[in-house]
Amino acid sequence: PGHWIYIFVSFKDRIIYFCDSMVGNAQVISNELIENFGPKIMLFLKYIHTQRVQSGILPPTHDFHDQDWKAQYLPVSVQKDGVNCGIFVLLNMYRMMKNVSTDSPRIFNHQKRFSNTELSRVRQVLVDICTMKASIEALDSFNP
Repeated sequence: PGHWIYIFVSFKDRIIYFCDSMVGNAQVISNELIENFGPKIMLFLKYIHTQRVQSGILPPTHDFHDQDWKAQYLPVSVQKDGVNCGIFVLLNMYRMMKNVSTDSPRIFNHQKRFSNTELSRVRQVLVDICTMKASIEALDSFNP
């Protein structure tokens, strides 16, 4: 069986955030994720940086320093079962991204627990968004 998580890269904060709705605040699992995937993401970020320098988006003197970056677990709302990780990835990601332009992406109510009824409504809203019966803003009602 698979499991969905999401990774948010904040160029502003120079932090790679690992978000896992199954883990909650269990640092053991998240530290394993960070150790396994953090270096791979850093390689990708270095590649992007090199491409931006070579294409002239960044000046040739612009350096990428690994030591300026860190990876950490970001608490998100926790699922109560082993099947709703995809719903939680989409919902937590949306709730976090709503704050990116005005605040730190970390500021959202990750303590929020969603009932089965609410999750059914989220599922229906996601279907409506995919079938163009609703806009992405329909998820705002799940962003307390």
